[in-house]
Amino acid sequence: MALKEFFKKALYDLEKNSAGTPYVMSRLKTSELIRDNDRLSLSRFGDGEFGMVIGCGDLGFQPYSQSLHDALTEVLKNGVKTANLSVCIPGVFRSVDEMKPNAASFWMNWCLHSKKKLAPYFAPGYEYGDTNVSRLYLPWKDVSYERQIIDNIKNAWFGKTVVIAEGRQTRFGVGNDLLGGAKSISRILCPEKNAWEKHGEILRECEKYPSDGSVVFVLALGPTATVLSYELAKKGYRALDLGHMDLQYEYMLRNADKKCIIPGKYNNEVADGDKVADCRDEEYINSITAVIG
Repeated sequence: MALKEFFKKALYDLEKNSAGTPYVMSRLKTSELIRDNDRLSLSRFGDGEFGMVIGCGDLGFQPYSQSLHDALTEVLKNGVKTANLSVCIPGVFRSVDEMKPNAASFWMNWCLHSKKKLAPYFAPGYEYGDTNVSRLYLPWKDVSYERQIIDNIKNAWFGKTVVIAEGRQTRFGVGNDLLGGAKSISRILCPEKNAWEKHGEILRECEKYPSDGSVVFVLALGPTATVLSYELAKKGYRALDLGHMDLQYEYMLRNADKKCIIPGKYNNEVADGDKVADCRDEEYINSITAVIG
C-alpha cells in the first residue's frame, strides 16, 4: 500500500469509528431481507443522492433542484419510520475491506469528505440496508456471494407481475435472466436524463397497478427511484430501487474487470455510454405499457 493510501486508510478508520457512524448491514443480509419480507420496499442512497442532500450539485444525468433535495431529505427523515421500507446507504460506513483498491480508495475519500455533513441525517439505532446490494461483482474482491445475492433478490418477483420504471434505454433484464421467474413484465419508459422533472407523471402511472401484493415495481431512475420507492411503499406497494443491478450483472456474465459498454443499454458511467442502438427484441417491445416524456 502506497504511503498516501496508508494515511488515507488510517484517517478513514478514525472517522469510521467516531461518533455518529450509522449501522449498515451487509449486502448479503440486505438481500436476505428482500427475500424474506414479501412486502418490503427498498430506497437507496449512494454518493449521488447524498450529494443532492448536502448540496453538492448536479449529477451527469440529473440536475440538482430544491424539490429533489427536499424529497430526498424527507426520505432520509421519514423513510426510517415507514413500515415495509428499508432505507439503504453505502456499507462503506462499516468497512471498505471487501472492496478492490480503486473502489476502496474512492469510498474512503467520499466518507472522509461527507460523513460529518451527513451525520445529522442518520437515525440513531436504525439498521440501514446496504445500497451496494445492487452494485454487484465489479467492486468486490470476493465475488463468491454474488450469485446468492442475485437469487435472493430475484425471489422478490418470482410468480409476480414485475413493473419496471426505468430510463428509456436502460432495458433492465433484457438479454439476461435477471427477470426469470416473473409471471409477467411491464415497462414504464421514462427520461434517461432529468427523470425528476416527470416524477409526478411516473408516480401516477405506477398507481394504476393494484397494491394487493401481486405487483413488484423495479425502479432504475437514479435519485428519482429513491423517492418513488418511498412514496410507493407508503401507498402499500412493493418497490425495489435496484439501479445499476442490470449493468453490474452484465459485467459479471462477461467476467469484465472494469466498467464497459453493454450493447443496447444506456450506461452513464462510461464514455459513449449514451450512444445506444434501438432495441428490436419483440418481447421487450411488447412489454412497454407507457412512455413518459
